[in-house]
Amino acid sequence: MGRQINVMVIGSGTIGGELMSRLKAPGWNVSCVIRNMTYRIGALGDFQAALAFDPGSRSQFRSMLNEEKPDVAFLAIPTRDRGEVALRYMLDLLENGTKVVTAEKGVAAWQFEHIAGHLNHIDLGAAVGGGNAFLYTLRRRHLRGKRVTIYAVLNATMNRILSDVGSGMSLEKAARESSLLGLAEPLKAGESANPLTIFNGELADATMKICAFFNIVLSQGEYITPHRFQTRTLEKSDLRRLVSPNDRRRYVVTLTNDANDADDDDDLIAPLRLKVNGFYVTAGFKSIQAGTYLSKWLPEGIDNGVLLYEDGHVYSYAGPGAGPATVDAMIAGAHELLRLE
Repeated sequence: MGRQINVMVIGSGTIGGELMSRLKAPGWNVSCVIRNMTYRIGALGDFQAALAFDPGSRSQFRSMLNEEKPDVAFLAIPTRDRGEVALRYMLDLLENGTKVVTAEKGVAAWQFEHIAGHLNHIDLGAAVGGGNAFLYTLRRRHLRGKRVTIYAVLNATMNRILSDVGSGMSLEKAARESSLLGLAEPLKAGESANPLTIFNGELADATMKICAFFNIVLSQGEYITPHRFQTRTLEKSDLRRLVSPNDRRRYVVTLTNDANDADDDDDLIAPLRLKVNGFYVTAGFKSIQAGTYLSKWLPEGIDNGVLLYEDGHVYSYAGPGAGPATVDAMIAGAHELLRLE
């Protein structure tokens, strides 16, 4: 790596825990890991408690930044609000001169206007698509002003559940496994991993990712937030339609500035529709007919991916999303921000 890098990890959970393990490698000087305590990684790779930490104390956090002077911070907190907590951490870190890497999508969906001027110091690549590189790959293509149609899978969990059901697993078991494996959004207190709860949590996740995707890749000054969509939750009758043996449904997002390609499918389940900045944005559980372009692009088991039609050319991006792949993307993002080899 060439030089010692001062690192801060904020949060724990699946992503934070994986980061802590991976950052024990030489070259990363992990000065603080924040839960309700601060920790240091010792010389033997062990975690040593340093002092109590109050996540609600902004002054304590700022004092910590002044003392530790991290070069980069990995913000690994869950999205439990409209990105307000992530934004607070981000602004303090940026003011301190610290680069920020995060997979937290709330800030990119709800608070993008507050961070748009700082994107050279922030890596959001893992916030949409997890371990894929397509978010920044597409941003670098400067798609505004071109004839563009994008089909995207931005939430792999719902499609994985439906694929498992298509392979013979019960809907209840598929939903429960997605939660146990950490693929589904974290359950709130008192919730159980039943299909309706899992799918509705994932629909909220998908809406945030659609906004984040549009804001980062396609927007020119007008940013969208989830409240722009008229959304609804799934009901039990919708679940029965989703797993009908005579129908293959997948959650697909369509974004296009070509009116001829706008998705006017009136059979979508849980549809989202919006026209903004000349783009038609549509999402929902779409019936995938055999032999169509979508059926060829969406084989069983697809994780996260994008099918891009750009001025008559076709490009496809796909790959793993959640878990270790997300951490791969975050560490790669840190390398790019710090211009490391």
